[in-house]
Amino acid sequence: MFMRQGGFETGTDREAGAPPGWAVTKTDSAENARGFTLIELLVVVAIVGLLVALLLPAVQAAREAARRAQCTNNLKQLGLAALNYESAHAVLPSGMLPALADEAPVPTWGLSTFVRLLPFIDAGPLYDAANFSRQAITPANGTVASTGLAGLWCPSDPYVPEGHPDDFNYGAPAGTGIVQRHTSYGGCQGTWGVEAMPQTPHFAARLANLNGTVFCCSSVRLADVTDGTATTVLFAEAAYGRIPKSGERSGARRWNVGFISDSMINAYYPLNGAAKGVPYLDDNYLNWVSTAGSLHPGGANVGFCDGSVRFVKDTVQSVPFDPATGDVPAFRLDPVSGTYSIAPGTELGVWQKLATRGFNEIVSADSF
Repeated sequence: MFMRQGGFETGTDREAGAPPGWAVTKTDSAENARGFTLIELLVVVAIVGLLVALLLPAVQAAREAARRAQCTNNLKQLGLAALNYESAHAVLPSGMLPALADEAPVPTWGLSTFVRLLPFIDAGPLYDAANFSRQAITPANGTVASTGLAGLWCPSDPYVPEGHPDDFNYGAPAGTGIVQRHTSYGGCQGTWGVEAMPQTPHFAARLANLNGTVFCCSSVRLADVTDGTATTVLFAEAAYGRIPKSGERSGARRWNVGFISDSMINAYYPLNGAAKGVPYLDDNYLNWVSTAGSLHPGGANVGFCDGSVRFVKDTVQSVPFDPATGDVPAFRLDPVSGTYSIAPGTELGVWQKLATRGFNEIVSADSF
């Protein structure tokens, strides 16, 4: 800043570039500058923290929306594949058809409905590697078991891509390299799960007791779905990640195995029953593992017989269960035949009605 001092120059204060007769008054910007006070810094940190707190849920919600959309697409592809299968074979794919056991030439658990759908989901070479004449868990089907399919994995089910070395259960020499892969989805057996094998007693009664669309020895036509294809479940989520680690997740939800706790679901318990307090007990293991549900917040994706996929909310009406024993008073088990019946005077919940193919129920679209 230049200042005039009575028309005279002060030589010592004269700086280059100052007009004659003017003096320079120095202003040191470094001396006058000041930083943030502690309070100001804390305010800034608090504001940034608030913005991050507001942003993170939005980011997480966007990611979950993307995962749910991918899961919906997976079920959509399975539904279209099943409908194409029905066009080619006049029936929906069976949940399991018996195959010969390794131990003895008797029928046992064969390959799953997902293996039957391989030609319709662009996986023909893997289908060609399957041996349908042999049981699912055998070295002859080790290649199928060891091949994971991303289309069977819900992105919100974090543990489902994991594989478990399983040479021992497959009866293969150690080091063979068979790795068991899993699935987040299952075909709908109906309101309950029943094991139905031709050589077992009461096979006909058990087969007739299964009221869904995909089950052991099933041969359901679309014409048999008299409750309406848009309100009858074909496939649904069954979160692999909800199975307790102590329950040996490697022995459940195996994608290639046509057993009821592997590649099928049922509506014995409410949707997402595990999150609603259904106990995990030895007596209800099969129905517990076969319960439809997901790790999406608020419900699960469900595919219907018309090829549509809907997100069914956790609040969908269901028959009650005993949280201590896991019993469902609405259903009665005949210990002799191994079949279920509905207790007299029971009104099925909306969830159970969606799982049946021919009970002639009317289900409103806004009820689920």
